[in-house]
Amino acid sequence: MKSSREKIARAARGTLAVVLVTIWLEGCERLQSTEARKFERTSSAPALKRPVKRIALEKLVLGKNQQEVVQLIGRPDRTSENQWFYYEMSIDDVTRKPYVVTLVVFNNGKVSRILFS
Repeated sequence: MKSSREKIARAARGTLAVVLVTIWLEGCERLQSTEARKFERTSSAPALKRPVKRIALEKLVLGKNQQEVVQLIGRPDRTSENQWFYYEMSIDDVTRKPYVVTLVVFNNGKVSRILFS
């Protein structure tokens, strides 16, 4: 027969395990929220409904200047000289599989091409 001390100790260990798992899960949720915020778009432009079909995106921004692109599809997630990177913005028209990166390339101040990968 188990003593009352052993019963109390067992109950305390069970309670401690539940508390630790709860704390761990909350920490995971906070980490996911922090990671997700890294990819949030900070734009005053109206949000373009994502994902956008490849052909529609090409028709929308080819030949536009940088200001027009921001107004149409929002600020890029990353920039490099004459290249703007958008993450998880577009999908293949046929397969509907998402492209991880959409690269908007500017030449003489206007969008000259869009690359998808």
